[in-house]
Amino acid sequence: VIYIDDFGNVVLNVDRDMIERVGIKPGSRVRVTTGRDTVILPFVSTYGEVDPGTPLLLIDSFDLAEIAVNMGNASKLFDLKLGDSVELRAAE
Repeated sequence: VIYIDDFGNVVLNVDRDMIERVGIKPGSRVRVTTGRDTVILPFVSTYGEVDPGTPLLLIDSFDLAEIAVNMGNASKLFDLKLGDSVELRAAE
């Protein structure tokens, strides 16, 4: 985790190229492991693709992977802080 914005969106040091190289594409599902929990999140292009309160993964305006919650706070939901490790894998 390299940045957490004022909305609680969690920015990772994973860019679009890294995501594409492992075959994760918009519309797919991603296994996200935080060390404490493992969840399956939809990989979407915009927040509006999921219902309010739904966690998601997307590429932000800086071309980095971001864990977010539509109308919510991903940092609090997943108890993530700066420097925490997060692992992303394509969900099968």
